[in-house]
Amino acid sequence: MMQARARAVSQYELRKEEGGPGARARLFDAALLTWLTVVPPDRVGVARKLQLGVTLKPTAATGGFELDLRTPDAHKTAALFGPSTTPVPAAAGALLRAWLAEAGLTATATAKPYVFVLGGGRAGGVAVGHAKPLDARRWTEVVQAVLKRQAGVAFAPKDLRSSFVTFLLSEANPDGALKKAVAQAMRHSTTLQGSATYDKERAERSWAAAVQVAGAFAARFE
Repeated sequence: MMQARARAVSQYELRKEEGGPGARARLFDAALLTWLTVVPPDRVGVARKLQLGVTLKPTAATGGFELDLRTPDAHKTAALFGPSTTPVPAAAGALLRAWLAEAGLTATATAKPYVFVLGGGRAGGVAVGHAKPLDARRWTEVVQAVLKRQAGVAFAPKDLRSSFVTFLLSEANPDGALKKAVAQAMRHSTTLQGSATYDKERAERSWAAAVQVAGAFAARFE
């Protein structure tokens, strides 16, 4: 997975001046795979439903983005795991900016486009095809197609989670505290789900720690 992401980014960087549909597809692959590797793979539709101006918000102070999961419907386990806001890693932010520009995606008072939708094009200067997220089945097909192009193996989103959990439990990540933090960020903690009270700050701390782990591991493949 990490090698697939590195390959996709390299292909995009080497050929981004060519333009055309091919360049657009390479940018999409690079942006999607970077997102899926520098943050913990989710099972609750965060990536599939990533929405500009709602869950993905530009940060004026840094020129980057933050992942905002504070609304009750941000993900299907929001009621159990609570809200969080987390800075998006710079590696993902740079490619997201490029993809948003290429796809013509901007957030307005009446339009909050979904980010990871390939195709759609533009009509009358306005991006189309991003008004709703991909359904779960189509999302799986898109992720599989991207990984087939870049790695030769059509991994599904659930496979990405399985491989990441395997990494967490391996000797490559000996920090037990971080394992627990990432498990919570991936919405795995049944103890927390059953708790009568919830530490509202814990989600932000855990997600931040999880992002650090994922980002540090991904950086080994630059």
